Amino acid sequence: SDCIACAPGKFKYERTCVAKCPNGTFADLVDRNCKPLDCEIGDVTIISDIGSTVTFKDGWRYLEEGIISEVVPPFGQESTPIVVRGDRLRGGGSQIVNVTLGGVVAQIVRESDSEVSVIAGLGNGNVGPGDVIITSSSGSTMVLENGWSYLEHAVITDV
Repeated sequence: SDCIACAPGKFKYERTCVAKCPNGTFADLVDRNCKPLDCEIGDVTIISDIGSTVTFKDGWRYLEEGIISEVVPPFGQESTPIVVRGDRLRGGGSQIVNVTLGGVVAQIVRESDSEVSVIAGLGNGNVGPGDVIITSSSGSTMVLENGWSYLEHAVITDV
């Protein structure tokens, strides 16, 4: 079927809307079209305020955005072991360098492009939901809004 604009999460390929671009193409997140792979790499040109330019040939590559799909468990306290799953979590970098849960840095135990295991840090009174943010060595970030909740610390009143 023909389409003028595709629904969120879909990309235009030829005359249809698809959830995933076919082999030999990549998803351009700017215009939501599937494009040939040879369009994926391009030059970087810097133009100064006086008009001079510097170009780095084939210095930029379009990468599909990483996504956080699951946080298990989605709540806890300091020292809670957590697994964050997704796709392209390294964001084109060689490793994940930082994970925060509700604004608090978590300790990375093990990481890959599809999963990172962390230990929750001290919540410092941050009770309730907060974002999960993964930062890769390339500087790219993935965010899952309200993906983690710090629970209130229990109080032992009697033994």
